[in-house]
Formats: sequence, structure tokens, C-alpha cells
Amino acid sequence: MKPAAESGLATASTTPSAEVVDAPQGSTDGLLQTAAQNAVDEAAKWKERSARLGSAVNQQKARIQELEESDTRLKRLLNLAKRSIESKDASIESLKQQVVELKAAAAKQGRAKDPRRILHKVKHVSHAGLTTLWCLVEYTSDDDDDSRPPESGWLSFQSEDDLVEYVRRAAGEPLRVPDLSLPPSDIHQMERELQDKYDKLTRDYAKLSGTMGETVLAMEWRSRYEQVVAEKAALEEQVVASSTSAAHGHHLLDVEIGGNDITKLKMEFALYRKRAMQVVDQKEKELQQYTSRTHSGGSTGALSGFSSAGLRRMSSSNSLNGFETSSHAPTTNEYLKNIVIKYMSTDQEEVKEHMEKAIATVLNFSPTEVKKIQDKRKGGAAGWGL
Repeated sequence: MKPAAESGLATASTTPSAEVVDAPQGSTDGLLQTAAQNAVDEAAKWKERSARLGSAVNQQKARIQELEESDTRLKRLLNLAKRSIESKDASIESLKQQVVELKAAAAKQGRAKDPRRILHKVKHVSHAGLTTLWCLVEYTSDDDDDSRPPESGWLSFQSEDDLVEYVRRAAGEPLRVPDLSLPPSDIHQMERELQDKYDKLTRDYAKLSGTMGETVLAMEWRSRYEQVVAEKAALEEQVVASSTSAAHGHHLLDVEIGGNDITKLKMEFALYRKRAMQVVDQKEKELQQYTSRTHSGGSTGALSGFSSAGLRRMSSSNSLNGFETSSHAPTTNEYLKNIVIKYMSTDQEEVKEHMEKAIATVLNFSPTEVKKIQDKRKGGAAGWGL
């Protein structure tokens, strides 16, 4: 619009002066006003356009800022995606390596392993009663690395024949099958049995090595002898009552019992007495050493003399005469006499108690008599600590 107005003014200015002079004055003013109005309108339009352009520029700046922020976010996301891709690539490589190793292990397991030796053999019995043999087998290895432990594994066999067949088919040196390992239950049972035997040996040793050795020995063998005699008498009565030929049966019974049980008992007693004598000899040596050191061997010597004299008297015969009461009464009286002498010549209460028990054993004190003596002693009487 502004160029048009300027052209109009230029046209008006280039007209002949005569025409200007001749034109009316009002027409000139109208033209000027029109031109001025046009100029104002044009300026307003340019101002409005400038405002629109400023607003568009601001919008473009805001858009550019948004695009820059979006670009920053995209770059950050791109970096994250790149790192994620790199991590996934590393995981893929690791998985590929595992696949290769697993394939190699599967191929290795697919090959037949050559056994080097059988370490253990265990028998397992299931609840259904089925028996299975398990063997721990060590295999040969193609690896030259000695630092790694050898490969081994458990193999099951349904029977001993299957195990023998496996050993026969093994390549290389012949395999030696170890003995069957015991299960824990059998091991515990053997431990209990060994402990019981050990406890029994300990008790027997305590009987033989203690000061009560002679008394306990006398009581045990007298009890066994009386038991055998009682059994003999009972068998004799049964034979007499059930057989018409009582004399013949009695003779056979005497021969059988007298020749077998009594002889066996005498032999056992002689062997047992020999071992007791060895223990007593050892005790005498220890007592003599103790006496030579302390120079006071009165009561100790009495006990040693009592033990050695009693057992040596018992060892002087190959029978049980020391414990019989009828046909060999002088021997019993001599033994009882020795005990009483030692009892009266010692002042030690412990030695007296042992001798009192020996006297009660030899004289066959009944439980009632022993209880009576014990009650009497508890009432204040001295001696007889049975």
C-alpha cells in the first residue's frame, strides 16, 4: 500500500504546474489526507506484521529449545540403549561360551570312561528288601594337570556278577575290588560289642589285681563247684527215680559227670589259679619294693603272706580239695587257720574286712548269719565288716 501512495504522490508532483494551479484546493487536501491515512494504515499493518513475526520468532525459539531438550533426552536414551546392547552382547558371549562348554562336557560324558580303580564298595538294602551294590570309581583322565583332583563317581550294580562283569570289561590294568564296607549300623554294633568285651576284661583284671583277688576267686569257684555238685545230685535222683536199673544208671552218671564236667572244671580252675598266682607274685614284688622303701612292712607283709600262702596252698593240688567240706576237712582247717592267724596279727581294718569275707566263704555262712553279724557290727561291735 505504501508504494502505491508514493507513486500517487510522485504522479501528482510530476503534473504540470498549470494543472496544479488550476486544480481546486479541496481536492489536494483530500489527496493528502488519503495518503496520510493510507500511510497510517500501512504502518499499523507493518506493526501488526512485526508483532506476528516476533511472536513467530518466539514460538520458533521455544520450538528450538524443545527440540534441543528432546535431542538431549534422545542422546541420553541412545547412550542407555548402547550400554544395554553392550551388556546384552557380553551376556550373549557368556552364554555362547557356556553352550560350548556344555557341549564339550556332554560329548565327554558320552564317551565311555575308563576306570582307574575302585575306591569303595557299599551294600544298600532298600525297604522293599532289594539289594544294590554301590561302588565309588575313580576314572582315568586325559588332562595333564595334576593339580586338579581325579574324576570319580558312584556306580550301582544289581548283583555281584554285574560288578565282576564290569571289572572284566575294563581296559588297562586289572581292577581290584575292595572288601565290602560296613554300614554305620554294623559299625555301631561292633563298637558296642568291643566296648562290652573291654568292660568285661577290665572287671576281670580288677578282680585279679585287687586285694580281693583271692576272696573273689574262692567265692566264684566254690559257687561253681557247688552248682556242679548240686546238678550231679539232681541228675542222680532223676536217674534213680526213672530207671529200674538204678545202680547201672548211677554208675554211668558218675562216670559222665566225674569224667567230663568235674575234670573240665578242675582244668579250668587250675588254669585260672595259675593266672591268679602270677598276679599274686607280681603283687608280692611290688609289696617288697614298697616295704624296702618305707621300712614298715608289718601289716602289708601280713596281707601279702596271706594271699600268697592261700593261693600257693590251693595250687599245690590239682583238685578242688581246698573247698570241699567232708573228705578233705584237714586241708580246709589249715586254710582257715592261716586266715585266722593273719586276721589276728593285723591291725588294718581293710585287711580284716577282706579276711572276714574269706572266713565267711570258707565256713559257708548263710545269708541270715551274715546279716546277723552285720546287724551286730552296726550296733557297735568291732570286727566282721561283711
